[in-house]
Amino acid sequence: MKMVKKILLWTLVAFLIYAVFKYPSQAANTVQSIWDFLVQLFKSLSNFFNSILTG
Repeated sequence: MKMVKKILLWTLVAFLIYAVFKYPSQAANTVQSIWDFLVQLFKSLSNFFNSILTG
């Protein structure tokens, strides 16, 4: 089982490297979308906990 995880991990890393070199603009757009999602998630959580603490 440990060997299977290692093979899958290296396959995923190889695919990500291939995707970045083959389609750099799409890779950049994907990273930007993920970053925007994380920023919005943090803002939403911050607003939620702020509203709980203030009232």
